[in-house]
Amino acid sequence: MRGVSEARIAARVVSRGIAVGRAVCLYGQKRQFFRIAISPESISAELARLDAAVEVSTRQLESLLTASKLSDSVTEILEVHLIFIRESSLIENFKQTVINECVNAEWAVKLVSDDHISRYRAIKDDHLREKAVDLEDVTARILNALAGDESVQHLPADAVLVASEIRPSTMLEFLHTRPAALVTEHGGWTSHAFIMAREMGIPALAGVRNVLRRVKTGYLVGVDAIDGEVIVRPSDRTQVELAAKLRSIHHEPQGSAGPTGDTATMDGRTIQIAANVDKPEACRRAMEIGVSGIGLLRSEYLFEHMNGLPNEETQTAAYCEVAKIAGNAGVRIRTFDLGIEQTSVRADLREKNPALGLRAIRLSLEQEGQFRVQLRSILRASSQGKVQIV
Repeated sequence: MRGVSEARIAARVVSRGIAVGRAVCLYGQKRQFFRIAISPESISAELARLDAAVEVSTRQLESLLTASKLSDSVTEILEVHLIFIRESSLIENFKQTVINECVNAEWAVKLVSDDHISRYRAIKDDHLREKAVDLEDVTARILNALAGDESVQHLPADAVLVASEIRPSTMLEFLHTRPAALVTEHGGWTSHAFIMAREMGIPALAGVRNVLRRVKTGYLVGVDAIDGEVIVRPSDRTQVELAAKLRSIHHEPQGSAGPTGDTATMDGRTIQIAANVDKPEACRRAMEIGVSGIGLLRSEYLFEHMNGLPNEETQTAAYCEVAKIAGNAGVRIRTFDLGIEQTSVRADLREKNPALGLRAIRLSLEQEGQFRVQLRSILRASSQGKVQIV
């Protein structure tokens, strides 16, 4: 980027600090991902991951097609999705991109699908143009299946995460390879990801419009989370100034020392600090730093990683694991906070306003059989520790 001057973008400070690093742009919904260069020796393993994800996606679509009471229009949609997987060049293009570019499967899926979708949207015929939506659904399903294998994403050194929005689960993935800073378009002071950033001592800025268009992976980025400014491609002089500002505020990264369970306010009132987590690893981390229990376990993480509603044995094992980790401090397990659109791909079940529609406890009461499975699983886990239901 020689000869390109630095650009300064005003932003909201949501976690104070100063950092300079290379941008790593995040994409994806259920699980966020970024471009990872792989060695030629790793290509076969990456292709195997992709094949497994395609197989899972195919089985899911076939299972949905065999469901009863599907309308003709829904059946037609699912059949189109299967054609994309089985009979188009889509999957082969994914594989060739992994091979030719030496990149992770997620990135190959994104590159190819973005290109195909843009071509569909440029078609004048309305019917063919609508196929872009079907292709988006198919690629999202494959990406979700790829996420199910829990592959580890290792951040490069001094990574500045750039995203439209950063999910709390993404932050949990990077507990051990923490980023240098965060820059997002959406999110505010009370966003869970930024609460975690403040706890981890990671500088963060939000409110940068079209951030993924203005900052690309590999750009050098300065994050001034004191005065609220993103500096894209900072000059040598600017980097020196940022380093001086960092020294002037005596910034000290927060270590693992955190709350120690019971604590007290300045006027002597004793309070308890409990953790809000969405997987056993986060529960274990919280207990290690001394919280007084797990105030909320968001059980829908199981749904996300199982690519479908988990059965009773799977849920029981997961809840038992958390109950053992929490021990006498206890854990409150929240029943699935899901919308109907997350438990079914049937287009006729999707709602215009899911927040006010069939979701969470309303959905659980509607799908009583699944709700009973979860309640039995939680009750069984209570034999391993102090467990409560939210």
